[in-house]
Amino acid sequence: MLTTQQAWFPLRSNLAFFETGRGRMTLEQRIKQSVILCDELWFEAGMVTLDVAEHFVMGPMWHSPQGLTDERIAMHRKAARRGTPFSLAIGTEPAFGVPAPPEAMRTIGGGPRQRGFVGEYQQLLTRTRLVEQSWVNRGLVDPAAEERVKALETELSRFDTIYAREAPKLSKNHLLDGNLKSSLNHDLAVSAVHGAPAMIDQLHGRMLAFKVKHAQASANGVSGADALSLWVPDFSSRPWHDVIALHDHDAIGKFREKLAEAEAETAGLTGRARERALAEIGLRETTEALRRRFPSVKRRALDVALEAFAGLVFGRLAVVASAAKELTEARQAETAWTAVYLALRSPS
Repeated sequence: MLTTQQAWFPLRSNLAFFETGRGRMTLEQRIKQSVILCDELWFEAGMVTLDVAEHFVMGPMWHSPQGLTDERIAMHRKAARRGTPFSLAIGTEPAFGVPAPPEAMRTIGGGPRQRGFVGEYQQLLTRTRLVEQSWVNRGLVDPAAEERVKALETELSRFDTIYAREAPKLSKNHLLDGNLKSSLNHDLAVSAVHGAPAMIDQLHGRMLAFKVKHAQASANGVSGADALSLWVPDFSSRPWHDVIALHDHDAIGKFREKLAEAEAETAGLTGRARERALAEIGLRETTEALRRRFPSVKRRALDVALEAFAGLVFGRLAVVASAAKELTEARQAETAWTAVYLALRSPS
């Protein structure tokens, strides 16, 4: 069974991750999950800004990665604070390349910022050293595919018009609501044309869920993501170097296949029933695999160890001392899928 080979992180439909500092950790959780599940990660290059006033929205505006320094990013983030004023003005150039004088400028719109978005992956990729990995790429839409992207984007926008009254509102500001939905359509079109699932924030995810329900878009999820979130509830605190190392683990392919198999087995279930089934499959598969790996370990000690790693037993693990040494050594040498599972479940 093949698992997802690529994941693409666009900027426009991830802007909510960048609006506040707290959102950054959520974005990193999504990226860490994709590092485990995907062979290649693609990040949109450059920076995108979006400024929102009560009666005017400016953007999304894309800024080239050329000359995109930390100082320039910091300047944009400072300017994007709520309450700061902004405006858009245009004027006729007296000659090509010569800026129009102030008296020739005409203000189109603006006002105090209700919200300000500044999205870029450059700083995160540098800080985490993901930029140094051969399987991490930064790119833009292929110019040769622009016409196909525009055509599909138009189809998705037509759906928004038809279902305008039923669709969820992404913002009370109707201008921003339409802007966010248009940005999602653009990124979904790019995703479909290039064949890489788009990872998007929760804000845009509400509209994507609506489209999926009405069969106008694919879920764009990564195969195995649901099983991973249940089998390993939270590994976001793991250091980046650990997560990067697991991407290159000999058993990562087998681990992804096991996750995808579990999701295929529960394809007919939904909601809590599916969550319970996925959790039970995880415990069943782990139990069987580790018992085959450690036939000499005392049955009771191994049972307790399995329960601990499955998240069903908490507290001190003194009772599993006889199995702990072998389990630790297995993380280094084991090539079965359980090696990755144990590494994710173990303390940092």
